[in-house]
Amino acid sequence: MQACAKQNILGLRYTSTIHRVSLPKFQTPFSREEPLDRRVLLIEDNPLDQLLAATILRKNGYVVKIVDDGLDALEQVAGGEVFDIILVDYELPTLNGIEVTQELRTLGFRRSIVAVSAGSEAELINDWRDAGCCDFLAKPYLPRQLRELVNHTLMRRSARRPLAFTLKYTDLRT
Repeated sequence: MQACAKQNILGLRYTSTIHRVSLPKFQTPFSREEPLDRRVLLIEDNPLDQLLAATILRKNGYVVKIVDDGLDALEQVAGGEVFDIILVDYELPTLNGIEVTQELRTLGFRRSIVAVSAGSEAELINDWRDAGCCDFLAKPYLPRQLRELVNHTLMRRSARRPLAFTLKYTDLRT
């Protein structure tokens, strides 16, 4: 606490007191009682793009795992690691993004996959959709665009998720 004596325009003296308080941590749009999906697999081979996307997502409360190869991504998912959303680039060292997406769907990955690729590859959007992507984000993108796309995609998916409840049937004929 800090007190400070001052004088206003009219010449009246007054005292102001400054109280220092600790504020709660930044609250994300997902700050609710129930835990929501926050694990992201980023499949990107460019270190600068990796840093940019991971920083944006981590600042918004996501847990980000980065792989720079399509085969590594397939190993992660096949190994049982759980991701709520996957962001995949088109140009990767072994398999391209469309092939990775097809293989992820073949492995049984049913959550959201978003293509994040250069605008020159926008003509591939239909191929991405056929492979199983639910959305497309063209590079270069603004931090707000990536954040909003991931938030919107996860909120849309969680809205489709059925509620968990148990029904107890009673036989009324007896």
